[in-house]
Parts: sequence; C-alpha cells; structure tokens
Amino acid sequence: MSRGAQFARLARGAADWLIGGTGVDPGDPFIYHGLAGVVLALHETHKHFGDDRYRQAVARGADALSAQVDGLEGCSFTSGSSASRSRCVRLVGTQPQTGH
Repeated sequence: MSRGAQFARLARGAADWLIGGTGVDPGDPFIYHGLAGVVLALHETHKHFGDDRYRQAVARGADALSAQVDGLEGCSFTSGSSASRSRCVRLVGTQPQTGH
C-alpha cells in the first residue's frame, strides 16, 4: 500500500471516529477541545474526500454549535461579535437564522 493510500485510510478512520463522538463532549462548543474543532476537522475531511457522510456530520455539528453559542457570553473566534459567529457558522456550511 502506498504512503498516500495509508494516509487516506488513517484520515478516514480518524474522521469516522470523530463522527462516532467518542472522546468529544458535544456540550463543549470550543474549538481546541470541543465540538467546534471536530466540526472544522470534518469540514476539511469532506473537502478532501468529498464523502457526503462528512458533510452531513458537519451540518449536524453546525446546528448543535449554533444552538449552543447563543447561550454563551462573548462566544466567537475572536471578539464575541455576532458577525464573527455568523462567519464561523457559514464556514461549516450552514446559514445563521434570521435575527441572530
């Protein structure tokens, strides 16, 4: 098996593990140790492999993140603004609801 094929097999295995939710607290919306990081990784995996399972997992994760960040004070990548949050949600392929 070539190194590229080995990498692809390992990457898919890791993404499938992330979809399974093992080791990730779905109630933790933060990027470095929570759901946002998982959603970002799955987004990149979908872009690379084009597998619709990963796109669907990204959409589910983005919905969960959208529901969580509305209740958190100052939640965004940088400054806590709703504009930053909207950019984050668009990154993972969903549109924020009107009024958020």
